[in-house]
Amino acid sequence: MTTRSVHYFMRTSEFADLVQEVARDQPGFVFVLRRLGAQKRLEVPAEPGSIVMSDGLPADRVYISKRPVAVDRLDPNDLKPADWGWLLLEVPREQDSTLHVAQVGAKSAWYNERTQEMEENPTSIEIFEAVAPYIRRRLRRPVWAQDARGGTSRAYRNIGFTSGAAQWEESGGELRQLGVSNVRYSLHPPVSQREARP
Repeated sequence: MTTRSVHYFMRTSEFADLVQEVARDQPGFVFVLRRLGAQKRLEVPAEPGSIVMSDGLPADRVYISKRPVAVDRLDPNDLKPADWGWLLLEVPREQDSTLHVAQVGAKSAWYNERTQEMEENPTSIEIFEAVAPYIRRRLRRPVWAQDARGGTSRAYRNIGFTSGAAQWEESGGELRQLGVSNVRYSLHPPVSQREARP
């Protein structure tokens, strides 16, 4: 099994620009938009590379396929990205003063319920390898994480941030992980650790 992922703090507008750039440079890719929550649904964007759904709001997730997708035949509660060779991109969420970390991920292995065996589909990994450079060249590293109740901070080189995320923090915004209340992120080491450097 092969897995690939990139984690990032990125503004929604920056993510929209990134997806449009990928769509322009990779005309064979098919984009599928997904809404989560009570209004679960799938849509093909009105314009290639758009992340805006028919309700006028950004999607919660974007999938990229190498083959045409008939979304009206799919159940949004029963998607099989690894089986179908889809790449998953989480759309960065901006909520009040909080910017949440997002990720792009791919996995080659999937479970075949009919044969009860694990099988491989490398297509999502191939799409990841094509898309990841667009993301990585926008990112700087590391990101610092600290227990919100106090304690030492740690640098995470596997999480990157964009210039828009840096401006978000500089303007007083918070960087968080959705559903995790006890970890606070920063793009700078805490003052105590900066002072400890030689």
